[in-house]
Amino acid sequence: MTRIAQFAKFTARSGYGQKVVEALENALAGARTEPGTQVYAIHQQDDDQDVVWMYEVYADADARAAHSASAATSTLRAAVADLLAEPLTVSRCLVGREFGLPVG
Repeated sequence: MTRIAQFAKFTARSGYGQKVVEALENALAGARTEPGTQVYAIHQQDDDQDVVWMYEVYADADARAAHSASAATSTLRAAVADLLAEPLTVSRCLVGREFGLPVG
């Protein structure tokens, strides 16, 4: 099966980057229980703490779809809705050559 990587960019309103991180950390608990979620990593941009990146890896498209439909993801979307300065952007890719990711 082909693993799916997902990159999400959250651009918070000025001064709200940490609130976005907190919302993502709350969603992290749910992601840990999802059997197909292999990586769920939260990053703040080094030159702008109001820009938060998520990197996720899923075992396959079904696992990604299950995560996107989860209660934790729904709660996350609601929690960040008023914190963002611009719409959330999400890009998905097929995992290709890599080093260091968990074995799928």
